[in-house]
Amino acid sequence: MDETQKRSLRQQRIEILELNADGECSAADVASDLCELIERGGPRITAVRIVHQVDGSMLDISAEADVDVDSDVGRIMRTVTSSGRSGVESDGDDAHRREVAGEQRAELQEILSAFDVTPLLPALDEIEVVKKC
Repeated sequence: MDETQKRSLRQQRIEILELNADGECSAADVASDLCELIERGGPRITAVRIVHQVDGSMLDISAEADVDVDSDVGRIMRTVTSSGRSGVESDGDDAHRREVAGEQRAELQEILSAFDVTPLLPALDEIEVVKKC
């Protein structure tokens, strides 16, 4: 379990314990909820990448994350993708491609947060760039 997942679980534990402190849950309910939370774990990001999709002389740039979730029916794995930006000059400067990649990384972070996957994505320099034709 990475540091972000630990932080997310910690926050959920705090919320459960706060309900107990407010008298909204019994100690038995809190113990049960904490055990279920630990067993379930929550969504995990297993990979993050920046994708350069070559389309003729132009370039499309997007960000992707592989998300792994344990559910009652088994493990579910999905790839979540940012909307992407097309028309980036493939022979243009690296700074512009990096800027677009950073925008796509930020958008991917927002999408994941909307689905209650709250990890902090790696820094742009630490994300693999994948080229697809």
